[in-house]
Amino acid sequence: MNWVYKSLLLLALFLVGNAVYLLYFVVSPEPDLPGALAERGVVWDGYPRTYSFYKPSNLADNPSLIFVFHGSGGDVTQSRVVFGYAFEQLAEQYGFVVVYPDGYEQHYNGCRRAGPYDANTLNIDDVGYMRSLVEIFVKELSVNRSGICDRFIQRWPNGFAACTGSAGSGRCGCPHCYKYAE
Repeated sequence: MNWVYKSLLLLALFLVGNAVYLLYFVVSPEPDLPGALAERGVVWDGYPRTYSFYKPSNLADNPSLIFVFHGSGGDVTQSRVVFGYAFEQLAEQYGFVVVYPDGYEQHYNGCRRAGPYDANTLNIDDVGYMRSLVEIFVKELSVNRSGICDRFIQRWPNGFAACTGSAGSGRCGCPHCYKYAE
């Protein structure tokens, strides 16, 4: 009879866990913010790439540019939901631009020796792609380029490994990134 109680307890925990997940991630409504979310596509290095960005209604002069990267196998929509639309709410409060770049076929090239996903096997240039996005936003919205690379590398030591070639190195290993940190 002891196994019956344990089974019921496990079932109850499973149901409660799923209910919390559904309420937080699925049912949570997108906030009604005054800024604009846009999706765009570009061809970078011969590959189609997409990104979304949030431009707040009170865009600052020379605003900062914040990159939000999804996890492996994820996408922009998932990132926005998982973070509870917090980056967009903060953008409204502080006037910065939020960029959600999609990985190539939902993956970034982390330059790992093993990794069966196309971003890795095709040696997709995610660093160049991010640099091209910076240039787009410098041109279109006059974003402040100082420290852009430093900021997203320091915030994502194990997340955006494509810039360093090795996760967790702390400082940006690619020579192009220092261009933004000057």
